[in-house]
This record gives sequence, C-alpha cells and structure tokens, in this order.
Amino acid sequence: MRHRYILVFPLAVACSRSPSGRVSSDTSVSTGVLSEETVRTELTHAEDEWEDALKAHDAAFFERTMSDDFVGTTVEGISDKTSLVRVNADTSVTVDSVGRSDEKIRIYGNGTVGVITGRFAERGHIGSRHLGVEFRYTEVWVKRNGRWQVVAGHYTPVEQAKK
Repeated sequence: MRHRYILVFPLAVACSRSPSGRVSSDTSVSTGVLSEETVRTELTHAEDEWEDALKAHDAAFFERTMSDDFVGTTVEGISDKTSLVRVNADTSVTVDSVGRSDEKIRIYGNGTVGVITGRFAERGHIGSRHLGVEFRYTEVWVKRNGRWQVVAGHYTPVEQAKK
C-alpha cells in the first residue's frame, strides 16, 4: 500500500499500495464483520503485494487493486488510476529496493475500510541515473466484493536532513 507507488510514481513525477481477490479464512466472515486482526493481516499482505508488484512492474496487479475512481495526491498534483497503472508498468525504471516503516493501520466500517499511514522508501535507477524517494503516505482501502482496493492515497516527500 501499500501502498505506496512507489518509486515509479514519485520518481516518474520527479523525472518529468485485497490482497488481490484473496478470501479470508476468518469465521467471522459469515457474520459480515471481520476481526481487526484479520483485517490488519489482509491489509499488510496487500501492502506486501504492492511492493512486489512495483518491482515486477505488474500492471495487472495495479489494475485490479486500485479502484476505478482512485485518486492519488502528491505535491505535483492529482493522479488517477489509468495514469498510475501506466507509470507503474514502465520498465525503463528499475526498482532496486522498497521498504515501509512506521506503518499504522486503522480499521473502520465493521472491517470494510482501512486507513494506512506510514513511511515509504524506494530506490532504483533509469539507465545509469540513480533515483530515490522517501515519503509519508496515507492510503484508504475499501473491501468490495470480497477483495481490498485502494481508493485514495496522499504521498508527501520527506525532506532529507542536510549534512
């Protein structure tokens, strides 16, 4: 998540995150209410898959995981699902490493809405040019038809301390 975009997303901006359909085994599903532990596990898994999809430029993952009405906000402006799927599919950017930290997951709506905040770092390169981003993020995930989708994200660059 997540969420999450993303060397490719922030670096692309600078140069110019369900777990995919997985059904929970939690028995509370039959009551329509998931335990917070189950929801946190599912959302953590979705964020892990997001990182893997970044490295693999897996456009199909982003296509199914981002809601059609997704809105991503950065200091550069607003982006939609179509543009972010395209950017994340761009293989001219090689993602070398990604990592999340300081992640917090809050659950709402009887386990159908998750708000994830954290810090994300990504390193990579375009040809011989090395790139890196680090930012704070907030993502809103909604469980629809048994799978998690990210509906909104806000990504703010972290200023690096001057040495």
